[in-house]
Amino acid sequence: MMIRFAMACAVLLTSSVEASGEDYTCPGHRYAAAGEAPAGWEVRRDPGSRGVSSAVFFDGDPVNNASLAPSREVRFGDDEIAIWPLTPLIPTDQPVWLVCGYEGTSVLLARSLPLSIRECRTYDTPRSPITRIVCE
Repeated sequence: MMIRFAMACAVLLTSSVEASGEDYTCPGHRYAAAGEAPAGWEVRRDPGSRGVSSAVFFDGDPVNNASLAPSREVRFGDDEIAIWPLTPLIPTDQPVWLVCGYEGTSVLLARSLPLSIRECRTYDTPRSPITRIVCE
């Protein structure tokens, strides 16, 4: 009985986490290495030159340093899924920005997200940080 309950919870959790949405996965490292951005993205520079692979969401333009935090993280197999609610506490007309950092470079690739997006999920594995980003 307990095993069935645990399996049912896992199925419900997976279906809510795996819900469909639009793919906003960070562009490949080759863009950062070349200092270029694909369509819809902008090249920015990391003043700290931390050189870590990352994806961070910002409330408004990243120059204002208003980074957001995920509301929760869940583990499913090898995946760690961070859930980022993007609904502002105070109504605003400024978009949330997604900024991708790349190991070994100070280049950041940034893009504003449509105002209609209310949640994003980042998917990480132990072998590869930020394998996928899905927003809806």
